[in-house]
Amino acid sequence: MGFLKDVYVKLLQKHSDIHLFIAGDGEIREYLQRELRDKVTTPGFLYKEDLYRAFASSDIFVFPSTTDTLGLVVLEAQASGLPVIVTDQGGAMEVMEDGETGFLCNVNTIDDFVEKIDRLITNKKMREDMGRKGRILAEQYSWDRAFDSLLKVYEEFVKNV
Repeated sequence: MGFLKDVYVKLLQKHSDIHLFIAGDGEIREYLQRELRDKVTTPGFLYKEDLYRAFASSDIFVFPSTTDTLGLVVLEAQASGLPVIVTDQGGAMEVMEDGETGFLCNVNTIDDFVEKIDRLITNKKMREDMGRKGRILAEQYSWDRAFDSLLKVYEEFVKNV
């Protein structure tokens, strides 16, 4: 549970003006609020306009989890023009392009996350370029396209059975 906190605390040593914003709920929310106090904002679950405003007010989207199998939250961040930082395991890595729309980090490797987030903090042009590319990439995804791809997989499977 302390992984994101540890990453953030290391980044604070170099960048005292950064602020962590966590959307969502659960144990991690309470833990981070307790541990980081005024250095984190934890509004809980956000919907529609509130969520859009949160994305629009952010500079970087960090998703250190491996459990978002569809990568929807990463797609939402990219659609909002944010560069993304995700783990090299799980579904989130499938909907981004490493080095183009953000960075893949070794799962559970604090220093890898710190180094790549630091690169984006200190390079506004890179953040903006990755954000633009992420937006373009996100626009290529749709439910129809996802289901078409899935149907093709099933059709191939049936042919070979």
